[in-house]
Amino acid sequence: MTKEEILKAEWVVLGRWVQPTLSGCFWTHWHESANAQKILPDYTPSQLVFLDGHTLVLKKDQEVVNRIIAESYKQGTLSDLCDRFVRMGQEDEKRHLHLLERSDLSLGEYVAELIDSYREIVGIWTMAILIAIEAEGLAKSRKLIASDDELLRKMRRFMRTTWLEEQMQDISRITAVAAEKGIDDKEIQESINAHLKKFAWFGTHHWNGEGYDREKLIADIQGALKKSVPVSSVGSILSSLDENDSLWRIIALCTYWRTHCAEVTSRVVFLSRDKMTDLARKWGMTYEEFTYLSAPEIIKIIHSGVDKPTLPANYDERRTAYGCYLNDGVEQVVTGEKLQEMIRTLVKTESVGSVSEFKGVIASKGAPVQGRARIILSPRDFGRFQTGDILVVPETTPDFVPLMKIAAAIVTEVGGITSHAAIVSRELKKPCIIGTKIATQVLKDGDLVEVDANTGIVRILSHG
Repeated sequence: MTKEEILKAEWVVLGRWVQPTLSGCFWTHWHESANAQKILPDYTPSQLVFLDGHTLVLKKDQEVVNRIIAESYKQGTLSDLCDRFVRMGQEDEKRHLHLLERSDLSLGEYVAELIDSYREIVGIWTMAILIAIEAEGLAKSRKLIASDDELLRKMRRFMRTTWLEEQMQDISRITAVAAEKGIDDKEIQESINAHLKKFAWFGTHHWNGEGYDREKLIADIQGALKKSVPVSSVGSILSSLDENDSLWRIIALCTYWRTHCAEVTSRVVFLSRDKMTDLARKWGMTYEEFTYLSAPEIIKIIHSGVDKPTLPANYDERRTAYGCYLNDGVEQVVTGEKLQEMIRTLVKTESVGSVSEFKGVIASKGAPVQGRARIILSPRDFGRFQTGDILVVPETTPDFVPLMKIAAAIVTEVGGITSHAAIVSRELKKPCIIGTKIATQVLKDGDLVEVDANTGIVRILSHG
């Protein structure tokens, strides 16, 4: 598509996830993933457009996926779709993780393979998002479920445990032993070392974040020791078999892979950071500066063999905001007024006046809580968040989990009952309201708000 065609087309905003250029531009290339294209054989994926975190899919693409899911449901072939998805996902996961064992590659070859295998995972990741949205919509439009709680019960039998859930389970186990033997016990220290080795990547995502260290883990254990309930209470709630099990399975499957793709990429990228830092240093850059190049730009520099690359003309502006799209297959990274023009044209925002309260969908029930609203758009904002604040975001991703643990409540603009925020908040037993559409527009940082996760209402008590 040309830029003119992009501006004239109808787009649907999937959500907003602010991230560095290296991470964000991958989304516009998701359709190049070989395995993603095999999941829905009758669907030829199109590019996404990424604008300052806003992730847009063509409306006609969403309609095609909707039609394919509906036809598969009618024809009884959803199980085949599930099997293809698992097979393709596992292949790409294995390839991405295998990179960590490769000692035969030069620095440039390693980073090139990291980029290539990451793009394949992004393809599976995006397909999971698209299918989950349409499959959940099908269940609701055909009134196969009476409520979100019923959907969760139907899905539970098919859900797999994510690494993030395993991490919370492991902290619960360590905490239980520490309550008896004390945190300085030799067994506890060995468990802490093993935990850190396995989950060093926790808290990172989209090629940034600081990782998980002993200080953070000790704080989590000590926080859990003060509570009367474990950090996590992950369990199985079985439902009886029914004729729509293939539909519940595909929703559960895509829900799992949406999170698991983030986990796999976070682990591989974090454990590869030393190599990328070495390559960046060779080019006279820091790792953070390296992440504001796009993948094709990095590959081009690697192939050129130069030690002091010439940076793109708008490189410095990217640190403030950028967008990415493909113009007839050629990547375009835009900033400044060009970016704002595209956002004004393609990202439709709801008109909101002066409101004192607004409503969303209850993802995790809880009694009304009060706290200061903190508008968090990316990890750059994490330092402003304090224990007891209300986490207000477009949508959460795995790197937000440390904030979710200490938040009084969570409020998102987008996402359904199977979104990351909904899943994690239920495991943490945190009040959570999702899909408000206007939270980051209505609330100002520091506003005193009340979140009532029994009614789904967010009230502004006073402005900060």
